[in-house]
Amino acid sequence: MLFMLLSATVVQQGMGYATTGIFIALGSIMTLAMARLEWLGGDRFVIGSLITIIVLIGIFILYPSIAIFIPMFTNSTGEFVPLGFMTVLGQSHILQVIWNSFLLAMAVGFGCTFFGLMLAIYTSRIAKRTAIVRRVFSILPIVTPPFIVGLGVTLMMGRSGYVTELMVSWFGLTNTNWLYGFTGIWIAQVLAFTPMAFMILDGAIKSIHPSLEEASYTLSANRYQTFNRIFLPLLKPALANAFLIVIVQSLADFSNPLVLGGNFDVLATQIYFYITGAQLDYQAANTLGVILLVFSLVVFCIQYLWIGKRSYVTISGKFSRGDVQPLPRLMVWGVTLSSLPGWRLTVCCTAAFSTAASPLTGAWITR
Repeated sequence: MLFMLLSATVVQQGMGYATTGIFIALGSIMTLAMARLEWLGGDRFVIGSLITIIVLIGIFILYPSIAIFIPMFTNSTGEFVPLGFMTVLGQSHILQVIWNSFLLAMAVGFGCTFFGLMLAIYTSRIAKRTAIVRRVFSILPIVTPPFIVGLGVTLMMGRSGYVTELMVSWFGLTNTNWLYGFTGIWIAQVLAFTPMAFMILDGAIKSIHPSLEEASYTLSANRYQTFNRIFLPLLKPALANAFLIVIVQSLADFSNPLVLGGNFDVLATQIYFYITGAQLDYQAANTLGVILLVFSLVVFCIQYLWIGKRSYVTISGKFSRGDVQPLPRLMVWGVTLSSLPGWRLTVCCTAAFSTAASPLTGAWITR
């Protein structure tokens, strides 16, 4: 099976639809052979399912990941050029695009993790009657397409947005293009990806056993010491996971940089223009794709090294649920004030998008 795939790749010739039947027959032969050898207890269904999963992962995940490395070492005529990708990386514009993506991903990662933590603490430990309403508004952007968030931000704070017009008429704002660039992409991505961090951190906070905080108070620790030495260290895996997921989503985001990027180019949009635009440079597109993949792997390795092999199990044995201890008063005010702008901006963006379309025809209202 592997020989057929490699030979077809080398000669650059399609194998046809009949190859599907051959692969199924070879998979069946492998299943029967492994069942007779008593692998996995000789269960044919389990062996066949495992082989199918491995083949699907290889075809749809491993093969595309490996295939993006091949055009890096070939030129436009198909000749092998070992250091051809260095020509792409030597361009100042490409280096600027790489730096823009890295800077944006780090900023969005820290912003989403911070606001997600604030929202999770507020809905889990502070809010009582309004917890359900705040939770709904916290996850509202995740159920909308990413393009909607960028469009809502544009309608609210773009050149003709009502926030921009308010700032022009009241405060004399002269630069009405301030949104397009790093600032606009950061606002849109923070609004779009904060719900992911919120859902991870909210579940982690609810899993922290209150008896640990009670034990801390029993040992004469104050609220700030309990928060810094008990509460936050137990959230370490959740914070790392939220940060990792948000960074990967920010690097792969295409719609928000396309709508709000302006002259601020990032890897996702630059790869798209290299493939479908007038430039048509597959070597540059695949080189940037590899850099995108390397960024994600590096962040994953950093997250793994930061967490390590420590255990973060909070309680074991007999279950005895204690009472949730209150947070420091100053921290309650800080969390409340930090979480309010996110909810208000989410509501405003949703309202801006809703009022920008006619309810009868669905046509956009333009100025």
